[in-house]
Amino acid sequence: MMDGVGVPLVKRNFETSKSSIQECENKLSQYSSSTVNDDAYVEYLENNQRQDN
Repeated sequence: MMDGVGVPLVKRNFETSKSSIQECENKLSQYSSSTVNDDAYVEYLENNQRQDN
């Protein structure tokens, strides 16, 4: 058995994933400040749905 041999690789990949997620969150926060308010958008969709029915 080779217990523990793959662990450092998995840990390194996990750290990379965490930093990638952080980068994505940073980009999203940049864009979200310049986009339409979520609540207003949901209200817009609900209003249009009622008109369609």
